[in-house]
Formats: sequence, C-alpha cells, structure tokens
Amino acid sequence: MPEYLSWLKTEETDLSLGQLDQLGPIHLLEVSTMKKFLMLIATTLILCFSVNQASAGELLKCEKRNRPARSKVSVEVEDLTPGAIYTGLISSGNNSAQASIAADIGGVVEYDFDSNPADIAAGATRIASGFIGSNVSLIVTDAMGVQVEKTPSPVGCRVR
Repeated sequence: MPEYLSWLKTEETDLSLGQLDQLGPIHLLEVSTMKKFLMLIATTLILCFSVNQASAGELLKCEKRNRPARSKVSVEVEDLTPGAIYTGLISSGNNSAQASIAADIGGVVEYDFDSNPADIAAGATRIASGFIGSNVSLIVTDAMGVQVEKTPSPVGCRVR
C-alpha cells in the first residue's frame, strides 16, 4: 500500500486498494473522523427532538385579580432554536388563547397574555378579564406543529 494511504491501515480497519476504489469520494476522510462526525450528527438529532422538561412554575406564571377584574399570564420558554417561530397555547377551563413569536438570539420565547388595556397596547395578547378559572395549562409547538414544551400539570394561579 502506498505511504500516502497509510492512514487507512488502523487497528479498526484494514482496507485494500480494491476496497478503496469502491469507497469513492469517502476515502478522503479518515475513518476516525467519520466516526466522530456520525456521533456529532446523532447527538444533534437527539437534542433537536427532545422535549424540554422544565417544571410548570418555571414556564408559566399567572395571576387573577378580582377588583378590578383582571387575568394575566406570563410564559418564558428557553433552549429553543433562535429565530424559529413558536406558538404558545394557554388554556383555563373552557377558555384558550394563543400567540406566535420568534425565539430570540438566545433561544428564548416570552409570551404575555393580559386583560389590562395598557399591557395589551404594549404587546400582550388580549384575554378576557375572567379568562382564568383557578389554573392554567400551556402547550408550545414549533412551526411544524410539533410539541416542544408543555406544563406537566395545570399551574395554580395567584389570586389577588
């Protein structure tokens, strides 16, 4: 075997020149480099398809006020793909509301749902003042409709 092909002869592989011809363009990469590359791809795929497992209290905070009547829900989801669009769907009893937003450069999405006109004017998604019953649930999906985040159980809301 020519010296410039000596990298092909390792403990893990012993390719003949005939086998090298069958490999085609792949022979330009070292076998160990290819193994590292495949491991990197596998790890990336696993991370891409995993659903976040944050506790409900870290995802969602909600508040219900009686005088004056007001409902307020704040959501923060981390570790998402920066720039990708995500839809947050909140529900409480028979009420539901959703908002879509792109994740920021750090992979964070923040949703604000509120019945207060000043907060709505500042960008919050409008919900009714009686939206919140006693607790709220959240589901976040990506642009393809794949669930990426969810509260494991409904979150009890602070009542004032």
